[in-house]
Amino acid sequence: MKGRKKEEGQALVEFAIAFPLLLLFILGILQISFIINAYSIVNYAAFSACRCGIVHNANDQQMKLAASISCSPIAGGPGLSYLKTSVKKELIESRGTIPATVLKVTVTHRYRLIFPIVDRIFSLMWLSRGDMQSGLYSLSGAVHIPVKATCVMRMER
Repeated sequence: MKGRKKEEGQALVEFAIAFPLLLLFILGILQISFIINAYSIVNYAAFSACRCGIVHNANDQQMKLAASISCSPIAGGPGLSYLKTSVKKELIESRGTIPATVLKVTVTHRYRLIFPIVDRIFSLMWLSRGDMQSGLYSLSGAVHIPVKATCVMRMER
């Protein structure tokens, strides 16, 4: 019985060591799933902006409005979405057997990382990529990453 007395707190020590790592791992998986969801929404926003550009003859304000309305679920509302979303358009003239104008729209949304410790780890990973200028944003102390999507459609004459 004397040897058993030394092992009484062993489970508590193992739990204290393993629990923070397990919690960090689970929060990291949740953050990645939220980023994938944000990419899906920004991809739809690029489609909406491109479609709106075709209908409204590549009007910049109409395309930005369509993209920001589409991004509002991940931004916290249309007002914040309008500030966090940028739209870049490019008109490409193709000369082939059938001449056409192609509209290429790139939507970039600054997505806020949600989980406290995981956002710092993701920001360090983002900065280690060497993409300093387009990479990490800090609005009001929160960590934001850019989520980009591109859509290309043919404009009708």
